Amino acid sequence: MVKFGLYLNQYTDGVNTFHDTSQQLLLLEEVGFDGVFVGERHVYKNGFFNTLPSLATLVFNTKRIDVGTDLLVLPFYHPLTLAEILAWFDRASNGRLIIGLGIGYRPEEFDAFGLSKEARADAFAESISILDRLLRGEQVTFQGKYFRLKDAYISPLPLQRPRPPIFIGGYNRRGLRRAARLGDGWVSNNHELPEFSKRASIYRKYLNESGDNQKSGRIIYNMKGFCAQTMKEAQRILEGPLFAQYEKYSKWGLTTPELDFKKLADTRLAIGRPEDCIERLAPFVDAGADYIVIRTHLEGMSQQDVLSSIRLFGTRVFPYFRERD
Repeated sequence: MVKFGLYLNQYTDGVNTFHDTSQQLLLLEEVGFDGVFVGERHVYKNGFFNTLPSLATLVFNTKRIDVGTDLLVLPFYHPLTLAEILAWFDRASNGRLIIGLGIGYRPEEFDAFGLSKEARADAFAESISILDRLLRGEQVTFQGKYFRLKDAYISPLPLQRPRPPIFIGGYNRRGLRRAARLGDGWVSNNHELPEFSKRASIYRKYLNESGDNQKSGRIIYNMKGFCAQTMKEAQRILEGPLFAQYEKYSKWGLTTPELDFKKLADTRLAIGRPEDCIERLAPFVDAGADYIVIRTHLEGMSQQDVLSSIRLFGTRVFPYFRERD
């Protein structure tokens, strides 16, 4: 059965507060979301709440739903320290942690940490190998190019066995192969449907080639959206913040500026009335998305609008898919 989560807004933007966050988390559980996720950003002038304290906020303000990272930039952490932290989060959440990992992409972040962006894939491969073994309870001695450990282990271990699930983000074939080889599942960003379908098929091909039938092979798909009483209202609320976000993406080299709202709405947004959102989500579910994480709170949006969208998604959109399954 497909699951649905919320991507929490961590941009501070002079409006977003921890009080807003706690209100949203309470509502998520009330209206039937399955999970909530945080991302990672550094050296961002407008402000961005750090990943790990934000994850702690999720843990202590929810009781039922999954809590996770989408995505945590693995090269920025030492694997022993991170394993201890993640084990703690899994125990504190009573076994609800989902670990989403990425290699990172913003040059200014690698510069700030004094790391080589060109070496990120190799550093990621070393780190996740160590992280996996530590979370499983192994004692690790490792001599690599980027990390060296001797007789390292963590205690206590995570609550989930053999460890919490690890999902890996990836865009190109190398990234998809990495996700199939090193993780339990793949995290997709907000691709248009044909591109998502193509990449999902490639990922499954690599997964089959790995020969590891213990992997879940589940796919998390990240999707922006806003649910309202009318399409006009949804567009009025989302259009400005969405274009501002795409302008940032273009500066970071992730995409070209996209100023055609109708094209975006028709190809990669869950937007409009509940029935419109269902119509836009269904093809991605049918194409293989196992867990859709909705980003409905963009920088600069009001708390009232965000809460309204969360409620409509939870009460009017997601039940359709649960009844269908």
